[in-house]
Amino acid sequence: MSPDQPFGQAAPPHTGQPTHDTAPMDARRALALALSAAGPLSDPLELPSGGLAWPRHPDGGEPDPTFYYGTAGIVPLLLDLARATGDKTWTSRALRGGAYLAALPLQDLEPGLVRGVAGVGHTLALLAQQTGEDTFRRAALAGGDELLRRATPDNDRDNGTGLHWQGWTDLDGGTAGIGLALTRISALDGGERHLDTASRAAAWLLRHSHDDGRGTTYWDAGTWVPPQGVHADAHRRGKLIFPNLVHGTAGIGYFLALLYERTGDSAYIRVAEQAAGHLWRLLTAEPTGLVHHQRDDGESLYYLGHCHGPAGTGRFFATLARRSPDPRWPAAVRLGADALTSRPLAPGSEAGLWVNYGNCCGLAGIGDFLLHAHRESGNPGHLAAAVKLATIIETHRTDGGWPHAEHRRLPGQVRAFLGWDQGTAGIAGFLLHLRTVLAGTPRSVSTPFNAWEHPAGAPRP
Repeated sequence: MSPDQPFGQAAPPHTGQPTHDTAPMDARRALALALSAAGPLSDPLELPSGGLAWPRHPDGGEPDPTFYYGTAGIVPLLLDLARATGDKTWTSRALRGGAYLAALPLQDLEPGLVRGVAGVGHTLALLAQQTGEDTFRRAALAGGDELLRRATPDNDRDNGTGLHWQGWTDLDGGTAGIGLALTRISALDGGERHLDTASRAAAWLLRHSHDDGRGTTYWDAGTWVPPQGVHADAHRRGKLIFPNLVHGTAGIGYFLALLYERTGDSAYIRVAEQAAGHLWRLLTAEPTGLVHHQRDDGESLYYLGHCHGPAGTGRFFATLARRSPDPRWPAAVRLGADALTSRPLAPGSEAGLWVNYGNCCGLAGIGDFLLHAHRESGNPGHLAAAVKLATIIETHRTDGGWPHAEHRRLPGQVRAFLGWDQGTAGIAGFLLHLRTVLAGTPRSVSTPFNAWEHPAGAPRP
């Protein structure tokens, strides 16, 4: 089957006819939907230590600490639910979730952002900043120390100045995502040493970039090996080259732009804009507003979501639009949002939007980006599309949440999830963001992927 053919579907495509509340969407209804979506998070695992943790799936299992599937991605949502409602129960759960994360044996986790130490450290740093609790500050700093301990110096190219993790370049589990987490941790009292580690990560990435022959820049995925059945064909032919956010050039540029904000080092923003220039060429040469999924195995495939589509890559352009006078970057945000609103946005309607309601690959991530685009441009069509997506998500909820296929190539593997990237937390986060936009007080949940809206801290003097 070619990658641009429709794949098997985990649920029937949306018909456009909502089966739940048909009242007009306003801030009150959006909050009610967010609270309803977050309902399964009210039943965490009670730990002997007094901490709380969440499993990967709503039907139970072992505690999952990660940002992608588990506790580290749920805690930021709980903080915003408490802010939105004034209900201290959400605050208590967030703090007890943080206590679980602070006590983790970090040596048992992989290093990366969405499934490892970096994601846990990012959430602990956020808790420290928002609560002032020193336990969280010390635990976040310990996470940064653990990441430095596991870093590999690049002795082949720069006498060990640059650092990397596993030879991976990307935002998901690699050097860019770890550097992003270290950038946030560095803003804590006592965390200045971790900004140096983030800068050394950036040095490695700069040395491993590629010139595309047009004066702009891209990266390959380094030594990353994909899970079985996912991107495997292309990997056998050589290194993977993804242009978009989670595994590709946009994510690395995103980290560099945020690091520039903390350090003031113009080298980072210069290379970030070179990366954006490469993506701009693709964005305007391909179907307008879209960038292909993957070189050599997906150049006719266009994802729509956060991971490999405009809903994620647009966040990189939005980051640059706030930090650079180049008119291409806000234009790229608008082009991506317009491309999304011109499509059906029904799950299962095209190969790059299979039946998935989550934040990474599906409707919640698209809706969240459209809200950001509306806030930047004032385009009512972007807001209307986000409201439409909220209605579709509401319609397809089951008693067990939102069962869907995590991976496009594995459509038969259908489960409901609790975490930020694939499940309940990310869906509730989108609905909560919608509530703030409709109320005229726009605010997204603070996560690594909204870091451009929630800066880590003041620039270093």
